[in-house]
Amino acid sequence: MLPPGLLPGSRPPSLDEDERRERRLQEQRSFWQAYTAGLEFVVIVLVFGLGGWQTDRWLGLDRRFPLFLVLGMLLGLALATLRLQRKLDPRRRQPPED
Repeated sequence: MLPPGLLPGSRPPSLDEDERRERRLQEQRSFWQAYTAGLEFVVIVLVFGLGGWQTDRWLGLDRRFPLFLVLGMLLGLALATLRLQRKLDPRRRQPPED
């Protein structure tokens, strides 16, 4: 008689546990990748926006029209979008096949 984990068509229980553990780790990894990508997006836009705001204050333009604030936010938005696109591109994540 074969042990319970070695019956034809069945897997040993340790493999199921390993698969569940690996799946859970992959889900956690995906969560943290998404979290850091979103945080980077917000930080990049804020840094460029604050830089533009500070430039407007330094030049005395903050009372008329916040030109550099708008430009900083747009530049930050464009750069953050580009970074997010590059970070999430699946072609960049796969190692090259030899």
